[in-house]
Amino acid sequence: MTNSFLYDLVSQMYIYSDTQEAPRDTIFESEANVIRKVAAQGNCVILGRCVDYVLRDNPDCLKVFLHAPVEFRTGRIMKTEQLSREDAFQKIRRMDRRRSDNYHYYTRRIWGHSGNYDLTVDTSLGAEAIQEIILQTLSLKKKQAAGSAQA
Repeated sequence: MTNSFLYDLVSQMYIYSDTQEAPRDTIFESEANVIRKVAAQGNCVILGRCVDYVLRDNPDCLKVFLHAPVEFRTGRIMKTEQLSREDAFQKIRRMDRRRSDNYHYYTRRIWGHSGNYDLTVDTSLGAEAIQEIILQTLSLKKKQAAGSAQA
């Protein structure tokens, strides 16, 4: 459906003229500019906002995609939002669809595809494991960059 005329119409592609950007596109560009500016100032963590795409040419950026099995996510949402299993599952499906559509609209890439990231991590491993994996990956990336600079 994301290739359809109806999808583009709903996504505001045809509402505005060639000289006037859709508000959604203007917001995305503003966010992208802020992301680039913040990343240029030093270490930072930015979640979502197609940041892997926005900073795709930044060699100092570690692009991480966090994911988890549906059963784990369903249980977490059932607990945190007091939803039934079916309602939690439907919420996950809606959120994933929205994220996927938004990501594809702005990047023309597949949301969650491992080739878009330096690292993908299963969050069901727990916060401490995730932190350790990311820190180790950062350390390895710095060593690799230092080795490349010396060569």
